[in-house]
Amino acid sequence: MITLGDAIPMLAKYCGAGKYPIDPTVVDDINQAIEVMMNKPKNWTHLTMNLILCAPNGQLTLPREVAKVIKCRVNGAFADVQSRWYEYLSNGPGLLEDQSFDRYSPLIDRGFVCTQYDIPEGLPMFLSVVSDRDEAADAKLLIRGHDETGREVQTGNAWGEYIPIVGGTASKMWITGHLFADITCIEKPVTKGYVFISAILPETGVRYFLGSIHPDETRPTYRRYFLRETPKHQRVDAVGNIILPKPYRVDALCRMGYTPASHVSDLLLIQNIGALKYMLKALRLEDADQIDEAMKYEATAERRMSEMTAALENDEDMVDINPNQTLSAGIHGV
Repeated sequence: MITLGDAIPMLAKYCGAGKYPIDPTVVDDINQAIEVMMNKPKNWTHLTMNLILCAPNGQLTLPREVAKVIKCRVNGAFADVQSRWYEYLSNGPGLLEDQSFDRYSPLIDRGFVCTQYDIPEGLPMFLSVVSDRDEAADAKLLIRGHDETGREVQTGNAWGEYIPIVGGTASKMWITGHLFADITCIEKPVTKGYVFISAILPETGVRYFLGSIHPDETRPTYRRYFLRETPKHQRVDAVGNIILPKPYRVDALCRMGYTPASHVSDLLLIQNIGALKYMLKALRLEDADQIDEAMKYEATAERRMSEMTAALENDEDMVDINPNQTLSAGIHGV
């Protein structure tokens, strides 16, 4: 597998008009080439991954490096992956939140969020922030959202609240001065450790885990899907057996998303040096406004990736028919 450290000396001469490997902008150029190719609607080799995920509250939030679910099974049963248009089709199923748990349940795209879990039921809560490492003395995290009145939180003339990032050997975490009913945006610097965010119920002090942020993340963004919410209470079957609520296990074939490579040990998402070489040449021509020539090099980069995929992947020669799907479920978001 090709790492950023492997690629820099091989690709530096194709960056711009040609650069030395020690030039720090080489990494930016390589990342730009990778991002352009990652935005192509092609499931090339190394861009898909099989994951086992858990959705205990009827919501599935993907890891930061995963862009979307292509195909999936929920608790072993096939489930469609539907776009955000699905519930608004004129002859479709309607809104799914209040329907029976026993009916067929697809994954419904809910767009992008900035935490793995929401503040429970939108209750206004204080937020706590803590790192698992000692951070710089001036390290701060900005959280934006709405307060208990529905107004956007404001501190002085700034929107949101800046929160010092403490942790590591420190024995305390930092708690916001405002109550938050939701979180709409988070900004953080590159940190030494993972940063954990929790919500604290004012009346009881009970803490709810909302998510963890990777040290390299500066504006966390995650894809979320809705499943039918699991029952909150145990039930008794016809012969008297107690059945506990079972969280959803989601086995998913996923498309990986773009995350910039920053460490020499980071694996490149595009594992084809030849394709990256032509993509870097295309970007150089784009910068010189030679669009037609740039498109030729870009097409060559795509061909290199398609050739590699054809050589490494097995052809799919089976017709994919879902017996649970009705005609109203004809629009997909995969």
